[in-house]
Amino acid sequence: MSADAVERDGGAPNGMLGATSGGELLLTEVHLEYRSNRRYRLLFGLPFDVIAMDHPAPPGGRIAFFRPGDRFGLALWEANDFGTTHWRVLVCRALASHETGARVPQVRPGARVLLDVKGATRAKAALHWLAPYVEAGDALSMQEERFVETEFRLKNTALARLKAYAEGNL
Repeated sequence: MSADAVERDGGAPNGMLGATSGGELLLTEVHLEYRSNRRYRLLFGLPFDVIAMDHPAPPGGRIAFFRPGDRFGLALWEANDFGTTHWRVLVCRALASHETGARVPQVRPGARVLLDVKGATRAKAALHWLAPYVEAGDALSMQEERFVETEFRLKNTALARLKAYAEGNL
């Protein structure tokens, strides 16, 4: 691997996103923001630590750190002057040192993606499906296969049916 590739990838080769250096514990960073045009928020998960970001100004961001194996949910939302431009809901598991994972927006070095849906209708349906589990505190104890199965169903269901589901009409 070239030095340019190592520098571009933050020091980790593509297949080694969960690697550690010197035997130290690898924590997964999740960058959260709350601004007028961008909201990256944590849906569920128990971070090891959370720190406030002072830069860039104005403040409105935090960094949550997760231990290997911890599960968390993210809602990514962006807008411009004409309305919402990007919706995405993710459920991820933080990587252990021996695991490889995928690159995920706002997550460093990466994570194992259990659920990933994009688009307003599918994201709203995913939030609607997740809500009872998050409120009851069961989202962390659910089997990973449930998230994978739900992603398949959300991506392969007609948008009109998902819209009715998300609005509570089904």
